[in-house]
Amino acid sequence: MYKKISRIVLVVLVLISLIHVYFISTLSFNYDFDSFFPKGDQDVVYYKEFREKFENDNDYLLIGIKNEEGIFQEEFLNKIHDLSQNLDTVTDVQQVLSLTTLNNQIVSRAGLFTVPFIHLDKKEFDKDSSLIYQYEELIGTFVSADAKSTVILLQNTDMIKITAGDRVVEKVEQLIDGYNFDEVHIAGKIKAQKAYVSKMQKELAIFIGLSSILIVAFLYTAYRSLWGIVLPLVVVFLSAIWILGIMGITNKPIDLMTVLLPTIMLIVGMSDVVHIISKYLDELRQGKNKIKALQVTFKEVGLATLLTSLTTAIGFLTLISADIMPIRQFGIYTAIGVIVAFFLAFTFLPAVLLNLPKPKVADKVTDSFQWKTVLHPMFGWVLRNRKFISIGAIVLTVGSIALITRIQVDAKLIDEVKEGDPLKDDFLYFERTFSGVRPFELAFTLKDSTKSLFDYEVMQEMEKVQTYFDNVYGVNNILSPVSVVKTLNRSMNGGNPSYYTLPSSKKKYNRIKRLLKKFSKRPELQKLISNDKQQARMSGKMNDVGSLQVTHLNSAWMEYKANNPLEWVDVKVTGSATLIDKSNYTLTQNMLEGLGIAFLIVAVIMGILYKSLRIVLIALVPNVIPLLLLGALMGMFDINLNMSISIIFTIAFGIAVDDTIHFMSKLKLELSKGKSLPYAIKRTFISTGKAIIVTSIILSSGFLTLIFSSFNGTFFIGLFISLTLLFAVFADLLLIPVLLLYFYKEKKTTNA
Repeated sequence: MYKKISRIVLVVLVLISLIHVYFISTLSFNYDFDSFFPKGDQDVVYYKEFREKFENDNDYLLIGIKNEEGIFQEEFLNKIHDLSQNLDTVTDVQQVLSLTTLNNQIVSRAGLFTVPFIHLDKKEFDKDSSLIYQYEELIGTFVSADAKSTVILLQNTDMIKITAGDRVVEKVEQLIDGYNFDEVHIAGKIKAQKAYVSKMQKELAIFIGLSSILIVAFLYTAYRSLWGIVLPLVVVFLSAIWILGIMGITNKPIDLMTVLLPTIMLIVGMSDVVHIISKYLDELRQGKNKIKALQVTFKEVGLATLLTSLTTAIGFLTLISADIMPIRQFGIYTAIGVIVAFFLAFTFLPAVLLNLPKPKVADKVTDSFQWKTVLHPMFGWVLRNRKFISIGAIVLTVGSIALITRIQVDAKLIDEVKEGDPLKDDFLYFERTFSGVRPFELAFTLKDSTKSLFDYEVMQEMEKVQTYFDNVYGVNNILSPVSVVKTLNRSMNGGNPSYYTLPSSKKKYNRIKRLLKKFSKRPELQKLISNDKQQARMSGKMNDVGSLQVTHLNSAWMEYKANNPLEWVDVKVTGSATLIDKSNYTLTQNMLEGLGIAFLIVAVIMGILYKSLRIVLIALVPNVIPLLLLGALMGMFDINLNMSISIIFTIAFGIAVDDTIHFMSKLKLELSKGKSLPYAIKRTFISTGKAIIVTSIILSSGFLTLIFSSFNGTFFIGLFISLTLLFAVFADLLLIPVLLLYFYKEKKTTNA
């Protein structure tokens, strides 16, 4: 009867798996920077309304081109001009600006006419090159200080789709390849998104491959049989297939976070399988038949494995407290995956075991004795060194807290990419050679609707703000209504660079104001002034100094504004970079809240299981110390919190607490048999020690494969979770027995 039911279960599960395989084929890869903005945040709402009036602040590509002999060479400039014209024909490219297409506008009595900043006639090169460096808006924007590099600015379609953006980047790269420049660097949103997606596709295969190899190695070491390798692998691979299929069914693309899901399923799912198989083999070795062995396995490890799956899922589910959608979705889908892994471990695995002959590995008893020869002396050492272990735990806790105070919340836009990566090299090239890549946006809003943005006093106030952000804040390449007025003033004075200022009197300004009204429909002004003429935009670029430094800059600006109140305009710093900075701070706060929730839920579970506050504290302490040690390492090596690193603590806690639950569940069983506390602890230590060590090694090694990622966030997730799990093994096997002997009161729990 059992075999008949098990075969029906197998058929149903295989059919469901085939459905999931189909939906996996519909999965796509995606990475959208905007999705990392805090969901529902008022600043995000403001920015989205702001860019609807103007344009997105990162819909561009910067193409930096270096010529070792200098950019003022006839052949080089002709290639730049030819490339600029070719780029202008690319689909979804709205505008191309380069050194050879820029013009200096001159206003005379005869009208408006333009003069190229650079003539393609060799005779004019010397004259042009000296004049160009007198125009401040060109330096650091289109020409480098050393005159060896220039930039082509390509404006792509607003809010361009990922696939269209990829096509633009591919076409741009194809065109550039035909010119054989000395050095080329490309930076911009669509370039970064394309690179991220490409890396995710490669790393998905790498992580699954490496994890599988490690798992096979450890399974062979643990079971020394083909049976002990193939069966666990089938179960965990099915778990990965199911969760990817669920993503396909719900139309969830693979992004920078969910690319980790298959690897996590292989790693976490293996923990359940190892506990079940280890107990099953132990029971077979004691002479029980397959059905009886499975019944005992379900009874003794079933509840513990259910609880560990729940706590692991809770660790991931706490990520839904994040205001950032990719983090929230990662938490939800991973939690679902953990439950799926548990479900398959207790359905598919037993069904297969019932239909397979008794494994030969069950006849090998030497393995069990080998573990006892290790764990017996280890338990004796723990008993003899209780004071040393207790003092050591206190010293580590105090020292860790001291080091944790050094951690700061700080992040840069390109933090995810490792040093030496071409994408980061391109980014840093623009930081060093030009005026940075980090976009900056500022909104001017009229306080009095009867006033005009073109009024002289309003323009003077906006210039005062612009001067501050230029000289103090560090914004470069500023474009605003003020810069348009300065350009027109220069144009009306024969293009003389010294006139790139606001007119010195209202009378002189009124001449320009009349021109502004004529040019109000030109795209240059429409990108800077809203249709209702109540709001203006100031945009620029700056070096990626990090969110912590930007916070200090914003504080200094607020202090300056308080001491120098503005009469005509309200000013608000906005933009995508500002929102990414806010995401880092918001997520860090969310994760601290999530960690607190995880602690509370685990405490409730342990409280229900033991009905004792002492047991709750005994169970939590060994899982707090690994987190403190992790924080201490971050403080010691000056690793700051950012979006990727802040989620590690809740994930690590949810996984690390599993071993504690297995230990405490086994202890409860031993005590329920009427054994004394010291003997029950010893039996628990010996019987669960092997499973705790083996599963922790598998989990740590599996997560350690993530250090091969080209993304820093993934690297740190792999490294820090691996370390936390290893710390947790020592805490569980060394500290729990000591805490139990010191604080556990048998009379309160013998009837539990």
